[in-house]
Amino acid sequence: MDILIENMIYGSIGLLFALAVLTVYALIQLGKNNVLTFFLIPLALVASIYTSYTLFALQGTPINSLPEGNVEVVWVEVQKPEIFFTVRHFGETEPTYYVIPYTTANAKEMDRLLKAMMKGQRMEGEFKKGEPDTGDLSHDPDRIHFDDIERHPLPEKKQTLENSGVDHRMIENIHNQPDEGENRPR
Repeated sequence: MDILIENMIYGSIGLLFALAVLTVYALIQLGKNNVLTFFLIPLALVASIYTSYTLFALQGTPINSLPEGNVEVVWVEVQKPEIFFTVRHFGETEPTYYVIPYTTANAKEMDRLLKAMMKGQRMEGEFKKGEPDTGDLSHDPDRIHFDDIERHPLPEKKQTLENSGVDHRMIENIHNQPDEGENRPR
């Protein structure tokens, strides 16, 4: 695949060079030879189309699906009608380029990821398709969800109370209470 791309680059450079030389030559010979102009126009079209395709291939064509498995989100760009993003699969060094359809829900989810990344958090997790809502007529099959792998634990209660300036006797009283379950009064 790399040899193909290198050959496309060299071919594009050669065609552009030939086009430049022929254009200068045609300008010098302007009016003397219409046959040269007849060949110059198709050559210019072929060179420009080939060059644009080469640049498109070098830019990378995104994969039109969700990444599978655990990934780290590297970059997100929300542009209607699509959302572009790159992820790095665990165990790989190079990121992969993806695209998904633009929906309001997808844009909000990707915006959430982008804001977290801008705050310095590493967004590691797994992309999942939205669960079908039974009975919901407005269900969107293209909806996605990003499930963070890393769970952020709550701060320790004792430390938080101390930082808030609560009296030490009250902290010890609260901390030493037996755990009676979730929804029971203490």
